[in-house]
Amino acid sequence: MKDPTTLEWSRGCTVMVLGLFLVLLSGLPAAGQEAGEVIQDCEACPVVIVVPAGTFLMGSPESETALSGEGGRGSERPQHEVTFAAPFAVGRYEVTFAEWDACVEAGGCGGYRPADEGWGRGSRPVVNVDWHDAKAYVEWLSDHTGESYRLLSESEWEYVARAGSETRWYWGDAPSDQCRHANGHDLDAAAALPPSPNPHRRTTQCSDGYVYTAPPGTYEANGFGVYDLLGNVFEWTEDCFRSPPRELPASQFNVYDGAPDDGSAWTDGTCEVRVWRGGSWGSTQVNLRPAARFFAESVTRRSNAGFRVARDLR
Repeated sequence: MKDPTTLEWSRGCTVMVLGLFLVLLSGLPAAGQEAGEVIQDCEACPVVIVVPAGTFLMGSPESETALSGEGGRGSERPQHEVTFAAPFAVGRYEVTFAEWDACVEAGGCGGYRPADEGWGRGSRPVVNVDWHDAKAYVEWLSDHTGESYRLLSESEWEYVARAGSETRWYWGDAPSDQCRHANGHDLDAAAALPPSPNPHRRTTQCSDGYVYTAPPGTYEANGFGVYDLLGNVFEWTEDCFRSPPRELPASQFNVYDGAPDDGSAWTDGTCEVRVWRGGSWGSTQVNLRPAARFFAESVTRRSNAGFRVARDLR
């Protein structure tokens, strides 16, 4: 028979070892949370993919911003380092009409059924939704699944769009490769749409097969396995728009001065106006760059604007 003191010491050691094991276990990523892992929380939910933690340079160098004209210079600078301390998940595709309609049928999204412009619903990316509509969808999705869904911050969006690349587009620096990777203003669009009054508008000399929106996944994914980050539809982000202070000339204003470096959204500024990213089916190449930024009033509903979701990991 063992001495009671020995038994008590043995039990204590067992409890300590078990506690240490649980602490170590809690620090490990849960199943389905490794980079590249694909998650779908319900049949009608968007498919999300886990992107890794990491650091990247947000914004663009002078050699690139010069292409976007005077208005684009300060809006993409200064280049600054942003670090994501933990992985997160992002919609592998833009939210579709089918996913939006599932929200409406379940009593969410304010019962709003946006027009599809005659291009088709189902797997086409949802359009004619404003920032508030997008927020209503992620709120419903969070309630429906018990997971934390939201819009991407601007820095998250650009980090995912670049996918580790440092080139002008995530496929490289070759303009002719656009039609394999993105739905933008190409020969198909030029033939079908009225001529632009802008004399500087340039048509990409290739054909991507669509004039308006294309079904998600039509083109090649980027290095993180995410589709349609450039082109197809503008994507709402969480961030408020920042405009130059009245006392400062626009030419001296850099939008990223003082920007968060941890991947969070910038919610100071003109929050009646929010930031779009990615360009759309009507965008030329200069506006399809990961660094390119756009803005619109949060109540804007247009046929070239939609969104994708982000999902926090436990």
